[in-house]
Amino acid sequence: MGQTKKRLELLPFTKQYARIHGADLAIPNCPGSGVGNVLVYTRLIEEVARSMGRPLVIVTGPLSPKVGVVAAESAFPFYENNPFVERIINAYDVDPTGFAKVNKEEESLIQLNHIIENLCFAYGLRPRHLRPSLFLTKEEQAWALQALRDLPRPLVCLHPGGTTSSPSGCPWYQTNWFRTIEAFQGEASFFQVGRKNSVDQDLGLPNPGTTIREAMALIWVADVFMGYDSSPMHMATAFQKPVVTIIHMQRKYDWETSLCETFTPSVILRWLYPFNINFGIMPEDSDGDALLFRVIDAIRAHLGKLAYEI
Repeated sequence: MGQTKKRLELLPFTKQYARIHGADLAIPNCPGSGVGNVLVYTRLIEEVARSMGRPLVIVTGPLSPKVGVVAAESAFPFYENNPFVERIINAYDVDPTGFAKVNKEEESLIQLNHIIENLCFAYGLRPRHLRPSLFLTKEEQAWALQALRDLPRPLVCLHPGGTTSSPSGCPWYQTNWFRTIEAFQGEASFFQVGRKNSVDQDLGLPNPGTTIREAMALIWVADVFMGYDSSPMHMATAFQKPVVTIIHMQRKYDWETSLCETFTPSVILRWLYPFNINFGIMPEDSDGDALLFRVIDAIRAHLGKLAYEI
């Protein structure tokens, strides 16, 4: 009983905000926040909906990261086609001042485990799966298959960019991506997802997606995903793809510190998934080939488990 009471004391304003506006959950989403921050809440929505036995009404803000949204983008792309979401209340239409406090209160969340575990714990739940909960339509899946139909299988999806990707001068800014692709000539086909004409690197690969929903569908088609610890990595994890993640440690440290100093010590624990293969780019070995060889081996190991041929 004592533990249950303690959990009810977590995120008190956020829970009150949801009740006041007739919602089951209030989902933080402040302007400029990372897309991954929205993705991890999809698991909380599913777990709460399953515990209540019905789809939920949620109150949240439209997707508004610093970069990544295009003109044709849906305001709530990660909740579309989601059977666990009945209705969405736009927080900026009903109470933007209170919603700002919801966004701020997220920083007080216990940070001892993965962010999904932390969120579910605050509501007295244990997540069934440690991954986001995303859903595509049949039409979206068919579009992605059609968009990549001319590429010989298997397919490796790359995401060579993101908020904390490697800066110019680091081999992983561009050079090592090309070397990775070259290592699989005749073994696999590569395509990429990410923002065009923005901070993401253009490797000259097929990149037919424009919106976030299209990127989700393309990742769903892939056999293996490899990229930075960014929103496409969360999407690939949601679709249970074999994932190889690289983390530019200094850039990640600087970014997390800019948001909240207390986030930094537990950043890797909170945001990466233990069942994915995760590699850190360290300043002292950024000019060596050791990490490159490890990444290539990890991708090849994943490809070796595919059942395309008997």
